[in-house]
Amino acid sequence: MMKPIRTSDAVIGFTTRRESVAPGQYRTHDWVAQELLTAHAQDPRIPWVEIREQGVISAGGILDSADTQRIDYREEDRSGCLVKIAQALRRFHDSANVTMIRLGRTLAVEQIGPLLDDPSFACTR
Repeated sequence: MMKPIRTSDAVIGFTTRRESVAPGQYRTHDWVAQELLTAHAQDPRIPWVEIREQGVISAGGILDSADTQRIDYREEDRSGCLVKIAQALRRFHDSANVTMIRLGRTLAVEQIGPLLDDPSFACTR
């Protein structure tokens, strides 16, 4: 999974609840922290933002000390989180000075892209 990160223009990592460590506190997936560290370690560094679910404790280390953005996710404010993600994407776009930011695998983007203008296309949970 590291190669797609190394060829991305930016990374968004979702640190979500994985394992309960105390009441209301959770660890996230180790691989998400590894992916964010991969982006951080590239030269030049790949810009990244962490979306951290409420209750998830920090992975610590470089992820805490890095000068990057973190967006907190609370289920009751899902729309506010989506707005902040869109703002982060805009900053990625503006700072990279490119017309398109690749956040996913090319195959997935190629499959979804044509559907974006289809009025019957809807994303649901």
